[in-house]
Amino acid sequence: VVVDGRGAWEATTLWRGEGGDCRLVDSYSHPYSLGMFYAAFTDYLGFRRNSDEWKVMGLAPYGKPGVDLSRFMTLNGNAYRVQSRPVMGSHYGDVRAIEAVFGPKRVPESDLGDIHKDIAWAVQDACEAAMEALARRVVEMTGMRRLCLAGGVALNAKANGRILASGIVEDLFIQPAGQTPVYYHFIINPKNVLWDARWSDRDHLGYNAAARTAAKVGNGEW
Repeated sequence: VVVDGRGAWEATTLWRGEGGDCRLVDSYSHPYSLGMFYAAFTDYLGFRRNSDEWKVMGLAPYGKPGVDLSRFMTLNGNAYRVQSRPVMGSHYGDVRAIEAVFGPKRVPESDLGDIHKDIAWAVQDACEAAMEALARRVVEMTGMRRLCLAGGVALNAKANGRILASGIVEDLFIQPAGQTPVYYHFIINPKNVLWDARWSDRDHLGYNAAARTAAKVGNGEW
């Protein structure tokens, strides 16, 4: 199960892996993204989106149940539904839909009130419930109980603990590096040549040309 803000087009993908084969069994397209749901509330709570989600996870235990997030995400059986319009807004960093429900976003480094703690609790609980639902879904669809998790959302330790405690799976592996630059560290080109695509020191938007050249085999250009 890969759960992230987004990939090329997908936000969440479910796979069946056996031997050397990996087959897609289900997916959630962007912008119906659990990662972006969590990131939007991270922003609203005064933290950096796509960076400080761990702070929301840490803040959650200080809150209590009672905040309704159904305008932003719902759970139906073993599937979640992110309401993309209020979560995404009209541009990056737009949390006006959340402010319309809960009031102005928290100013970074300002005091944390009970409402912020309670929202964090609700966001974390929604994430855990969605992750558990995905685990149940992929087990039902594949008949396999050894689960691999990857992506930024899969680094939510509390959600992973809930999956383990549920007894859904027999074994759990978590890909420990969920950021995009890490995924680009090793790439397989069309000729099945593994090459090191680390970003260069000079320009972090470009690939390491020396590593790319070293990976060529015959006419196996990228």
